[in-house]
Amino acid sequence: MIEEKIVDKINRFLTKELVQNMGDFVIFKNENNTYELFNQYIICPYRNNSYKIVCKFNSVEKTFSSVKNAVTWCVFDKNQKINECNRIQEIDVFLDSIELETILCKKYLKKPKNLDSKLLYLNKLRENQEKKKRLTGELDEFIKLSKYWQDKKFIRKD
Repeated sequence: MIEEKIVDKINRFLTKELVQNMGDFVIFKNENNTYELFNQYIICPYRNNSYKIVCKFNSVEKTFSSVKNAVTWCVFDKNQKINECNRIQEIDVFLDSIELETILCKKYLKKPKNLDSKLLYLNKLRENQEKKKRLTGELDEFIKLSKYWQDKKFIRKD
């Protein structure tokens, strides 16, 4: 109840002009579970627990497995880092496929027909863990850099 009153007061305070001025720097979460970023991008829930990015000023649409990855892509796109945007999207797809492969390997591991099959699935699981660790580390570096750029913009805005 108190939180709702506070949110209402903040919403009244944020006039359209203020939102427009801050829009190039701010990420807004709307009531309908969508996100607006930098007056340029909209991130909305999509099928199969994924998120779709729609660019307001062009026909670009991208899909990501998490909001964090989608936001990171938007920050890099806003800063015109095309190669990094492509890599972020690649990593997201790879991580998604590794997750699916891991689920399947665990399922098959429960019903091995012979020792060779069991060893094959165990090896594939270890390989997937290593790939996931490496790709997650690389993605984390992109996320840290995007946070740094945003923090830097807020400091310059003051």
